[in-house]
Amino acid sequence: VAWRVTARDIPVLRSLSDVRCIEFEGSPPIEGITTRGGFRLEFDFAPNRFLTNTTLTKEYWLNEEDSDVLELPVGCDVAWQPGCNPGQIGSHAVASFFDIFQHTSPTPAPDSTDKELRQREMQLEDDFDIGLAFRFDLVPAALRWYTAEMPADSDDEPW
Repeated sequence: VAWRVTARDIPVLRSLSDVRCIEFEGSPPIEGITTRGGFRLEFDFAPNRFLTNTTLTKEYWLNEEDSDVLELPVGCDVAWQPGCNPGQIGSHAVASFFDIFQHTSPTPAPDSTDKELRQREMQLEDDFDIGLAFRFDLVPAALRWYTAEMPADSDDEPW
């Protein structure tokens, strides 16, 4: 996860007050997609000068047959204060941890090139890896990380 955090993200992340992982069942409200459920990450932020949202969410809907396969990621709208989006420098988009909250279409555009399809697949894999790191490593061990019980060179380190 650390490789996704940029220097521009750190001031925003200092306002992060809680991260939760909530398991759920069912199918997303999108016709034609059936899943077994999945998990939602909720990131709570204290009032700050960057975001108007107090909670950012990311849902990971898992394949009905194989829960190790991501069927659909669902992001949220991040409401940035003017000029405070760490993923934007002027009119140019740059990489940011907050990219994980972007919406992803359930199906690629029909006119996508092979290169675009490969990039989309890699993006979905990276996104799912981050979600799994929070689900299985970071959230369950949060107190140990916060209290520094987890040594910096620990084998339990998810990144």
